[in-house]
Amino acid sequence: MMARIRFVLPVIVLVVAVLIVKGLLGLREEAVVTAPERQFPIVRTMIAEPTEVEHTVIAHGEVAPLGVIDLVPEVGGRVLSMSPTFRVGAFIRAGETLLELDPIDFERKVIIARSAVREAELSRALEAAQGEVARDEWESLDIGEASPLALREPQLGLADARLEAARAQLAMAERDLTRTKITAPFDGRVWSKRVDAGQVVAAGVAIARLARTDRVEVVLPIRDEDLAFLDIPLFPSGNGSFEGPTVQLRARFAGAERSWIGHIRRVEGELDPRTRMVRLVAEVEEPFRPGDDREVPLSPGLYVEAEISGRRAGGVFVLPRSAWYEGTSILVVDDETQISIRTPEIERVARDTIIVRSGISAGERVVISPLEAAVDGMRVKIGDGGTE
Repeated sequence: MMARIRFVLPVIVLVVAVLIVKGLLGLREEAVVTAPERQFPIVRTMIAEPTEVEHTVIAHGEVAPLGVIDLVPEVGGRVLSMSPTFRVGAFIRAGETLLELDPIDFERKVIIARSAVREAELSRALEAAQGEVARDEWESLDIGEASPLALREPQLGLADARLEAARAQLAMAERDLTRTKITAPFDGRVWSKRVDAGQVVAAGVAIARLARTDRVEVVLPIRDEDLAFLDIPLFPSGNGSFEGPTVQLRARFAGAERSWIGHIRRVEGELDPRTRMVRLVAEVEEPFRPGDDREVPLSPGLYVEAEISGRRAGGVFVLPRSAWYEGTSILVVDDETQISIRTPEIERVARDTIIVRSGISAGERVVISPLEAAVDGMRVKIGDGGTE
């Protein structure tokens, strides 16, 4: 009996296992075969809209005074006194006495010159009187026409010349006396000084350097093609100065971003020999006087960025620089999200934007995100929030 059970039991287990496997196979669902989804490049786009823009040109330069001169005494001598404003960094006014030289030697020269004038005047008067006497005596003899020498006319001419020379010497002595007071030739600032009270200075040797303060200038090199966007006369007349476009100067000064307003006044006569760029000259008036457009003075030596206002252009499309595909084209996406490669007419390629004159239409979608490769008709997918 036990032998029969040991034989039948494995058979029963095998049959049950087969039935279970068959039942599980019957419950299995048929696999659904689907075609793989096609992947398209994801891009960001913007709607092209025509607008009006004002061109600007960015340049950089260093602020410099409009004029710097060496203060040179015309006479020499010992410095007798000096103005308290005559020091480095101080502001001075036109006609202000900066220092005074010891005038005693020059006063003596004036006295001597005046004495020489008096002597020459006396000599001239004596010669004139002697000439009259000679004329009367000759006429009383009645022996014909007298010679100029007999009438003492050459002697009178010599006396006139000596009197004129004496008066010239007096004028020079008086002029040298006035030059012992050295005055400021213009409103300015003391740039440097090489003299002190008690020092002996020589005529013709610079004792200080003065800079004008009524205006400063900034030389701004730009590319010659940028002149097309500025109202700059290429053939200035007269002294070469003109009323040019407005310039906003910016720099970080005294711990904050500052700005000043100036104007382009002239163009230098040659291209920069190193960079081959055109050099415009901007001027700012009254740089040390507070105004509505400035909070701090525009000091010489400051390095500034200049934004030059240019011409206006209407009916153009302003696109970000990222829309410039391979430096030649822009990509337009149609309603079926297909790429169309355009070669537009470019008004200008700026630092962060490109300005398109023609080649696209209002309302078209322009790709503004990088795309490694593109061909006409290629399908793309517009990313989330991809149209601006």
